[in-house]
Amino acid sequence: MEKGKIFRDLHSSIFVMPNPWDVGTTK
Repeated sequence: MEKGKIFRDLHSSIFVMPNPWDVGTTK
């Protein structure tokens, strides 16, 4: 999921939190 990857990178840079995108991309 490209969208998930982008969102994960953006959110990771702004604030480190367990986002649904991160979980969906990681798992």
